[in-house]
Amino acid sequence: MMPDPPRADLQPEDRNRMHHADIAAYGAMYRAGGATIGSGCAVVGGALAMWNPGDESAAYNCLITFEAAPDPDRAWAAGEAAARTGGARVFGVGITRERRNWATPNRLAALGLTHEYEELVWARRLGGAEALPAVPGALALQTGDIDPVRFARVLNRGWELPENHGRGFLYAATIGLPGWVHYLALVDGALAGGATLFMHGGVALCMVAATDPAYRGRGVQTAFIAQRLADAVAGGCSLAATETVQENASPRNFQRAGFRFVLRRDMYRTELH
Repeated sequence: MMPDPPRADLQPEDRNRMHHADIAAYGAMYRAGGATIGSGCAVVGGALAMWNPGDESAAYNCLITFEAAPDPDRAWAAGEAAARTGGARVFGVGITRERRNWATPNRLAALGLTHEYEELVWARRLGGAEALPAVPGALALQTGDIDPVRFARVLNRGWELPENHGRGFLYAATIGLPGWVHYLALVDGALAGGATLFMHGGVALCMVAATDPAYRGRGVQTAFIAQRLADAVAGGCSLAATETVQENASPRNFQRAGFRFVLRRDMYRTELH
């Protein structure tokens, strides 16, 4: 494990606001996708279980905000049962520092949980002395009148998935919902990527961004970050947050935009049969 980057200066109230924004965002998204791709969610003892049966990654079939659950054993059991009933083929859980004592080798083995990946959570304050990044002028961003199918397919291309994979359509299901803003990037008029922003309780979540491999290195991610931060300030948000994996350029891009490290989360998964 690499050493932690410099930490964000967050108060407990900030973490609490981020927790509630996460539940609001993912709850809205998974409920919205139920009619088209069969996704669903359930609040289980302070955590949120969510599942997308067409996706085999624990990132999209898991228990989130697990650190806030007062009874982790009950939350895990209830979440797994709900996901299984909803048709999930895998189910996972994010383990933060607050749950290291729960995730013992014996418990993980008993539950059939194996490590899938590590994600990092980042945050930065808005509206203070620290300047927002400038939106690059070399490409165009579209934020209105976005076609859900076009949006879903460019996300899937960015993830190098089949164009009709359910992951992109899960995010596309949030088009038109309160608090959500959607973006398409155009390079020389060609569709190059997509991104989302969710605002709730003064917190702006940079939820997802994906760039078509043919247009990487053209400033698409930088533009998405800058525009989402500008829109978050215009929307009255005082805090922005995001999640990344360690292995791609996202951590570097967000740090350049003023984000600082909040926490690590290890994602574990089990197969549901």
